[in-house]
Amino acid sequence: MPVRTMEALSQCKQMQQEVLKLSGQGLKDQDVASRLTRAGFRSPSRDTVLPSTVREIRMRHGVLLHPGHPRVRQTPGCLTVTQLANKLGVLSHWIYDRIHNGAIQITMDKKLKMYLFPNDQRTLEQFRKLVAGKTSNHSYMRGHQDASSPDRCPECGAVPKMKEAA
Repeated sequence: MPVRTMEALSQCKQMQQEVLKLSGQGLKDQDVASRLTRAGFRSPSRDTVLPSTVREIRMRHGVLLHPGHPRVRQTPGCLTVTQLANKLGVLSHWIYDRIHNGAIQITMDKKLKMYLFPNDQRTLEQFRKLVAGKTSNHSYMRGHQDASSPDRCPECGAVPKMKEAA
């Protein structure tokens, strides 16, 4: 029977352990997904394990494919999508989904090629409201307007704004 979340899968914990074990052996996400599918595991709403499911589990546990070449960048005063997701206890996919459907409006940092959010209590409070369904829209747009705004993040330039849920 299809389920919508990893946690709803009956073998969730066992699958996570297998992903971490196989990834730790240096296998690529596609190879791990194929092995797990042959072993009878599956991704939510699928009959097979998707490489993206393996990647999500791996990243949630801080396991990098190439430990000598970490992609995680630290930007003082800012949070990446993954860092924000970890602080909120949600999947990074949840945030990316809302960026792509317009609920979170943000521009990608052109130099770093990633989304950056202000690392402050206000951002976390706004996202907690979004997770709880108490707000419907967040904007972290940068631009010349509001350039002198005291709410502007000095590091990433975002000005947080939100709309209350209807």
